[in-house]
Amino acid sequence: MNMKEMVQGLKDQYKTSDPEELVSALSISLYNRSDFENLLGMYAVIEGRPCIFLNANMNDQERRTVLAHELGHALLHRPSEGIADLVPFTLFSASSRTEYEANLFAVSLLFDEEDFNIKMLNMSNYLLKQVLDYNIEEK
Repeated sequence: MNMKEMVQGLKDQYKTSDPEELVSALSISLYNRSDFENLLGMYAVIEGRPCIFLNANMNDQERRTVLAHELGHALLHRPSEGIADLVPFTLFSASSRTEYEANLFAVSLLFDEEDFNIKMLNMSNYLLKQVLDYNIEEK
């Protein structure tokens, strides 16, 4: 099953493409952190429980974008214990395989393929990163 099929399966099963609703339905703990300065989001497994931490100072569009990316990590890269974070200077990194997968997941969740002149699965990580970066304001 490719990423597009996986994401479509989630959308169909849970009848939503809203990352917040999916996080809740998948029993992933979500925490808003007002003490995050440079950190936008972070995925961690703590005592066996998947957790996503988000910077509470983001606007709704930024929150939705970062949450979709972190949800991608939660579903695709679940370590037994550990942390994956998202900081502005590596925002949606174009150099890592795991970041490419989380970026592709987020774009597949938040957009319809008809929104683009290219198939999502054919997008380079650079292009995926540009789509997601467009939804994040520089702080």
